[in-house]
Amino acid sequence: MIRLCTVFVAITIFMTGCSTVPRLTREEFFGLTTRTYSGVTPEVAIAAGQRLFLLADTDDITFTHIANGFVADRSVTMFMLIAHVSGHYRWNFLADPLDQGVRVTVLATPNLSGGSAMVLPVSGGGTVAVPTHYGAGSNPPFQWKELYDLFWARLDYLLGRGVHWPTCKAWEEKYEVSSMGRLEALCFNADDKTP
Repeated sequence: MIRLCTVFVAITIFMTGCSTVPRLTREEFFGLTTRTYSGVTPEVAIAAGQRLFLLADTDDITFTHIANGFVADRSVTMFMLIAHVSGHYRWNFLADPLDQGVRVTVLATPNLSGGSAMVLPVSGGGTVAVPTHYGAGSNPPFQWKELYDLFWARLDYLLGRGVHWPTCKAWEEKYEVSSMGRLEALCFNADDKTP
């Protein structure tokens, strides 16, 4: 049993080391999170943004309206054999008017927590399941190109600037990523409807 616990701890440490966040410059980050659309009003951009999220996951999206945009919270809950994860992905969507169009800025941030039961040996024989919990805390925005590129491709389509609506499956194949990884804020356990 001690060997099993050692293996569990080693795998946990290894997997934590595999999860890397890219270090982006200010310009690179704004390049991921900001687009300018000529001939589009903030109201049209906001309506398209809300439709994008409703197509992604109709029942799990809630909106908080703000003066120049909205906040979309996409709630998720996942139960596994001895663990669970719940919370939401928060998308801040801002549409600032320009002389001839609009500047759209979007930030996706995870706010997840969960827990599991770790099986440990007990002196004298036997085992006990010890519940563990991890909280969301303060999380930085996602900095994954694949996620933001999917968002922009969908918004482009809804604004009449794109030819194809990209599905999560098509994006997974294009970038060779998983819906449970870099695309999770839009694709994990999502409806993924097309317009």
